Amino acid sequence: MKIITIKVNSASDFGGTTADYAVATIGTEAIARIKVLAAVVASLVVYKVVEFDYSCILKEVDYNADADNGKEPLKQSFIDSDCATLNVTDTDFFWSGDYKGGSRWDTDSIPLTVLDELGDFDNREDSL
Repeated sequence: MKIITIKVNSASDFGGTTADYAVATIGTEAIARIKVLAAVVASLVVYKVVEFDYSCILKEVDYNADADNGKEPLKQSFIDSDCATLNVTDTDFFWSGDYKGGSRWDTDSIPLTVLDELGDFDNREDSL
């Protein structure tokens, strides 16, 4: 099992509250599936394969909490999200979805090599 904490990018013309990070816990079956999908993308010579996947939990930075092992502390986001997908290319993967209300979000890309590394993956900013 691997816990991935990854930056969320939001595109909103209307402003409002958006998530800062997504946290996904993926097990050995999900890791194997991502690798298979990456191989399929490479063999079909397409940009990416997309499938519905709700393993990401959206989080916000908790500015009132102490640092979490030197990283920005997070709290549960109460922003509604829909249509979450896992996007797999031949070199990386990421999640994306819609905020209820119309704007989109996606995470930074994660290299496939992360799946073979020991431990979790956390790209949170260092706490100030």
